[in-house]
Amino acid sequence: MFITAGDAGTCENTIHMVLARPEGGAPGSPGIGLYIVPKIRVNQDGSLGLPNDVTTVSLEHKMGLKAQATALLNFGENDACYGIRLGPPPDEKGRSRGLAMMFHMMNESRIGTGHNANCQAAAAYFFASRYARERIQGRPSASRMRKGCRLSNTRMCGGCSWI
Repeated sequence: MFITAGDAGTCENTIHMVLARPEGGAPGSPGIGLYIVPKIRVNQDGSLGLPNDVTTVSLEHKMGLKAQATALLNFGENDACYGIRLGPPPDEKGRSRGLAMMFHMMNESRIGTGHNANCQAAAAYFFASRYARERIQGRPSASRMRKGCRLSNTRMCGGCSWI
């Protein structure tokens, strides 16, 4: 299974969101459930326990986000992997809500990513416009003007002055 930032090593225990078919799940996408699968099992007291049979097989070489490597993970190679189901069990027809919950989580993540990009663009615009207002234009000489001020509108530019 390919997972972005699958085993980044940024914390003690990586938690994976995994789609899998539960026992009694209908065939096809309606029967898929959503599970939390920790890299290391968590004991009842909250301490870390035994490894959970989640193995990082390889890291993908890709263009783009170099800090978010896509990892190829294997789950249950030794039949010792467990996950915690999110949401209700499958109904009487074997339908589960796992895929719908995963899409909801992914859409929330996309909205967060868009918000982050919007904030970065606003900050870049703020700094670029401030730089453009304050930068000095022209060749070095005794009389230079700030960018944006012209000889014809020097009196109209309130903050502009000869330097």
